[in-house]
Amino acid sequence: MPESLYIIDGHAQIYRSYYAPFRALTSPAGEPTRATYVFCSTLFKLITERKPDYLAMALDVSDATVFRREFFSDYKAHRQPPPEDLPPQADRIISLVETMGIPILRKETFEADDLMATIVRRLADSDLAIYLVSRDKDLEQLITDRVFLFDPMKDEVVDREALLASKGYPPEKAVEVQTLTGDTSDNIPGVPGIGLKTAAKLIARYGSAEEVVAHADELSPKQAENVRAFADKLPVTRRLVTLDTNVEFDFDLDAARYRGLPVDAIKPIFVELGFTRLVDQLEAFRGDDEPPAVDTVATAEPEAPPPRPAGRYALVDNDEKLAELAAQIARQPVIAIDTETTGLCPVASELVGLSVSWEPNVGYYVPVRGIGNTVSLGAIRSLLKPLLESPAIRKVGQNIKYDLISLRQAGIEVQGVCFDCMIASFVLDPLRRSHGMDALALELLGHKTIPISDLIGKGKKQIRLDEVDTARVCEYAGEDADVTWRLYGALA
Repeated sequence: MPESLYIIDGHAQIYRSYYAPFRALTSPAGEPTRATYVFCSTLFKLITERKPDYLAMALDVSDATVFRREFFSDYKAHRQPPPEDLPPQADRIISLVETMGIPILRKETFEADDLMATIVRRLADSDLAIYLVSRDKDLEQLITDRVFLFDPMKDEVVDREALLASKGYPPEKAVEVQTLTGDTSDNIPGVPGIGLKTAAKLIARYGSAEEVVAHADELSPKQAENVRAFADKLPVTRRLVTLDTNVEFDFDLDAARYRGLPVDAIKPIFVELGFTRLVDQLEAFRGDDEPPAVDTVATAEPEAPPPRPAGRYALVDNDEKLAELAAQIARQPVIAIDTETTGLCPVASELVGLSVSWEPNVGYYVPVRGIGNTVSLGAIRSLLKPLLESPAIRKVGQNIKYDLISLRQAGIEVQGVCFDCMIASFVLDPLRRSHGMDALALELLGHKTIPISDLIGKGKKQIRLDEVDTARVCEYAGEDADVTWRLYGALA
């Protein structure tokens, strides 16, 4: 059996995933994920069942800059913008494919089809079986005895015989047929009144589009009239439908060798997106050179966690920044909240600061006390209190009862609580060794949090949190809100 190379027609498969007959799906954080889930499921099925030796994905860069518009300005010009929730899912899918280590092929002014055509030409003398993961008719011209189209959703391979049987023409005549029919979806002109079946019959009879024009007098009067009217457009249409097989771009076949997936990098993303079923499947795709995941519940925490980038979280330490934060919170349907206090008992402690998050790896910290600039409780009551007390903005927390008491002490009665990560952890697994945030972050997110002792020390030298520089507390408190948000995504 020859080795196989599968090249995914990226945007075509993303669109098919978006419009697949599948229920609406969103992540715990509200991100639309139907296309992302269907795409990943389809990719997993392809890997499992087709067992590719090599795997890559080709992408268009921009319809607006494609070279075909240089000689035909109306090419794809009438296309409507995509649905509002499709571009963020396309970005998420492309990011996931990059995380998976699958090479992504793209070049400015060229389309994915041109890149695939170029690879087919470059590998013409190899023994590889090449499968173009698409049902795009533009790719039919590339089919040979070693090049096939593959529809992963129908699990269907289109070879020369299948194309001839289903459409009435062989691959080497695909350009001729398309030259006659044009393509309304891409705004490519064709002969009016000549569809696929008629074009296939005419090409079978005359051999080429030019010969059909040359023999127009043998056609019906209406066909003859339309063919003659089309004659001047024929060279442009032929050029539009013919794929470029000489695109200059880097393609390293060895880099496309499929060696498994980086499970530990993919898992936290799937957890964040709420792809529980796909998380359960992940272990089967672990690469041979990737060690099995360690059971973090049964082992000690790592002694040397990876360094954290400084300044990930925003310090909201004046009234202007507070007003900007309030405006952002007002637009969120759900936020995670966390409070920092001077002690462990909320009733007997004072509020040091408040942190919030509503997307992964983002957090905002509002210091009330500390070394450095702070904002007044009066400003917080003026700008944040109405939002925190609004049931329309739902609140998520980790042991949120503590935060509710802390904020009540500061004159804020939080409304709209919808989720507590600590309670959710207990509901899911009452026997879990710890339901604290640090343990949950390590187990579910693979993330080691900043220990409070890094800020306030231990034993006799321990200080209070309001005696620490607010910029340092920001990293700690911002992480608390961010991790709470991500745990919400994992547990919901």
